[in-house]
Amino acid sequence: MTGLFGLADTHVHFRADLGFGGYGIFGQPFSPDGDGLAGAVPHCTGAHGPGGLMPTLDGIGHLVGGWPQFDGWPRHTTQAHQQACLEWIRRAVDGGLRLAVCLAVNNELLARRASALFGHRLDADDTSAIGRQLAGMSAMVRFVDEQCGGPGQGWLEIARTPADARRIVAGGRLALVPGVEVDALGGWHTPQELTLEAARKGRSPRELIAALVKKLHDAGVRHVFPVHATDNAFGGAAIFNRGYDPVNQVLTGESFVVEQAPAALGISYRLDEDAFDGGGLAERFAYHGLPGLWRHAGPPRPTNWATTPGGHINARGLTDYGAILIEELMKRGMMIDVDHMSHHTFAVVLDLCEARGYPVVSGHTSMRALRHGWRPAMAAPDREATFSRTGDTAAFGTANPRMLSTENNKSPEQLARIRRTGGLVSVFCYQRDIRAADGAVQNDCAGSARSFAQALTYLSEAMGGRRIALGTDVNGVGQLPGPRFGPCAAAGMRTEADQPRHRASRREQVFAQRGGVRYDGPVTDYRAHRFSDGGFGAPFTADELQFWEAIAIWRSGTSPDRADRPPWWRRAPWTDSRILNLSLGLAAGSRDEIPQRMPLRWCRPWPLYRTDRALQLAAYLARTESLPRAGDPPATRDLVPVLTAVWRHWRGMERGIADQGTESWIRRRFGPTGSALYTEDGALSRSRAGRRDFDVNLDGMAHYGLLPDFLQDVRNIGVSAGVLDTLYDGAEQYIQVWERCLEQAPQSDCR
Repeated sequence: MTGLFGLADTHVHFRADLGFGGYGIFGQPFSPDGDGLAGAVPHCTGAHGPGGLMPTLDGIGHLVGGWPQFDGWPRHTTQAHQQACLEWIRRAVDGGLRLAVCLAVNNELLARRASALFGHRLDADDTSAIGRQLAGMSAMVRFVDEQCGGPGQGWLEIARTPADARRIVAGGRLALVPGVEVDALGGWHTPQELTLEAARKGRSPRELIAALVKKLHDAGVRHVFPVHATDNAFGGAAIFNRGYDPVNQVLTGESFVVEQAPAALGISYRLDEDAFDGGGLAERFAYHGLPGLWRHAGPPRPTNWATTPGGHINARGLTDYGAILIEELMKRGMMIDVDHMSHHTFAVVLDLCEARGYPVVSGHTSMRALRHGWRPAMAAPDREATFSRTGDTAAFGTANPRMLSTENNKSPEQLARIRRTGGLVSVFCYQRDIRAADGAVQNDCAGSARSFAQALTYLSEAMGGRRIALGTDVNGVGQLPGPRFGPCAAAGMRTEADQPRHRASRREQVFAQRGGVRYDGPVTDYRAHRFSDGGFGAPFTADELQFWEAIAIWRSGTSPDRADRPPWWRRAPWTDSRILNLSLGLAAGSRDEIPQRMPLRWCRPWPLYRTDRALQLAAYLARTESLPRAGDPPATRDLVPVLTAVWRHWRGMERGIADQGTESWIRRRFGPTGSALYTEDGALSRSRAGRRDFDVNLDGMAHYGLLPDFLQDVRNIGVSAGVLDTLYDGAEQYIQVWERCLEQAPQSDCR
């Protein structure tokens, strides 16, 4: 590494709680009253209703426990709960994070619909959402300063120039770069809206666009998405998710207009084959609101989706107003993020930037060449095929349209163009089910560090080993990486459509894992919610899941008799009895101590709860990896091989790798003082909150503070130190790109 040390995350939404009309993310990154997580992330009942039954981005129905229970969230899959509290951001800083691009984000349609259904909380429009979130970022910095002794004393500071960023990063602190990622900058959803406003105000559209860019710049914004999830006055958006069409239709007045992607682009995704999340009722509500629930599902007017063969791309590209916007952004040396641009929009934007020698950023992307349905990798007769989820999907490698190559993923040619501008590309952290990259580690756990490793290895090669960073999209709708171990592992295969064409089942992927992240102590939170997956093709059988929970109880040091258990309406008493017996068997010191009698209590009546010698003996033999004897109960003999495999999976997770946190590894990335996250023997200190402890092996990246744990897992699975070092050079690389932008800016005063 050269220059400054530190990770850069170029796509975070720390203040998304102030977007979406107040209905997107529950919880704040900090409590203004200073009462920590208790005030920032309490139970979400008030916002999501009893049992989480109010519709949210997480669906309908979830456990609502925030501080101190945390029995339902944060999870790596959550899209409706805060995952970036200050305590957790600080842990990421302790693990090497030095620069974060904090983006104001919004979805105006979600805000409108939720406000109509549940009442007004915050204004829905993008302009208001930007103002609130920029103010919220400043409030967050002031709060940290107050906690650390006064202005400028905190570990977090907003950077308005590259010089600011260099000073902050060099001091071992976190440089926060404000940005915007909304659907309609300036509130202009279409070119016509911009034209009409200019006429109404007696000004030219160019003057309005220039005034918008100046306003954003004066407010501290330095990183801008000209286009987000929908078409707007400046250009067409990339098509990759059916859920954004209602937003496009309501805000612009029409659905996406598609055209067939040339086979050379490698795109297989089709809008008409994608399904709307939440089903037909949710789709009708999105398009029409409450009055339209009686209408048919789908767009209100005919589209050209079904009649357009092959893969779909947006027919719209950069508008004349979009070209003016790009010009104004370049004048002020602002970072231009090309993610979410349609193929046509991206092409023209790169033409404009290349002509000026102006670098661009792709702040949270996936690699098109690693997606299923990447046409250059398909057999020649199949390269012109049209995907149908109800047809023969063998050639595409998946039956899930969301796993297909889309124009939102960067192609090899697009990566090459970004590289030639001197730009930077950040790999999106949650790579679900993707194809293997040449030279990468084994690709055998979808949605985990192993999938991420494929994308990282590919991108490092494509970018020549430099100018790459991370893009977590925390508090966005992208989710965070999942675990490699246990019943929630291989999360990239949680839907039925993920399974049919896959070479290995979800179960096979999970039980193939070894070398987890080694922590400074065993798990302490053994509660059942931690092991509830809720997906398709759960990797554990009922016996295996019960034993997994029993191991957690035993390893936590909790007396099996005193362990908490779910209420009877969530889990049958006889299942609870089996877990209790398995826990007692694990705790036995020898065969002679079995059976251990189960103490009877009024809340555990016999015969629903009773001592089971066969279960206890099977658990003991599995833990000691011993064979059953001829006279042992048949149930014991049947269970021992099943439970032994689960025990070995747990031990493979818990033991980690011998050289996990070597002194040279830590010194190279954290300097002579090392990192307080690591113990002397290289174990990682656990993140804890209330009753929860967090474990990337079991939970994935449940919150932002587990970023160091996730990257340690990336190392444990065998990603080379050279590739990883490019990530720890990310802050320097981002600042260099920023400096280059300012060098090309004729009127910037932000050097």
